[in-house]
Amino acid sequence: MQKPMRLRLADSISNIFSPFLITAVTVLLLAFRSELEPARALVWAFIVVAISVLPILVALALLVRAGRLDSLFASIRKQRTEVYVIGIAFTAADYVILRYTNAPAIFMAALGTALLGLAVFMCINFWWKISVHTAFAGAMVTVLIIFYGWWGLIVAPLVFFIGWARIALKEHTLAQVAVGAVLASAIGLVGFNLFGYV
Repeated sequence: MQKPMRLRLADSISNIFSPFLITAVTVLLLAFRSELEPARALVWAFIVVAISVLPILVALALLVRAGRLDSLFASIRKQRTEVYVIGIAFTAADYVILRYTNAPAIFMAALGTALLGLAVFMCINFWWKISVHTAFAGAMVTVLIIFYGWWGLIVAPLVFFIGWARIALKEHTLAQVAVGAVLASAIGLVGFNLFGYV
């Protein structure tokens, strides 16, 4: 039986605007706020995505194939601990790699902030499921406001569309999507402040 149009739309929004795509787009936009010329900024953006986004995506796909995760986004809360551990491990490794390859400071700040966020979200996951989709969307809005000013609000509606989709699919409650977005935004402010960008 075919899903109703509303659920198919929610599925599309969840899959298209996944944490992976949002991260890649955010990295690209951050690259243009680095002190590098555009060509070098693009190279660094590609490097960061290649070592921080793609390995996590591949690792999670392998876990889905092995039956250890129900989906790339791990709907079952208990499965998410492994996802967070993988995210933290790869992000920490990426931070070390970039530190010793003299990567632009803006990427170090982004990875450091991501580590902080993943650690906080993993701790919450032990007792409550939180929306990673809206967390990444909320973090992107905050990061863009920090580096692009109020123009960053242009992408703010994404948070609401993604939140609606996660609720419509019964993956999260309103509280879980709202807390995901707000908490990630707060972590973004704290993290980039620690690195001297706020």
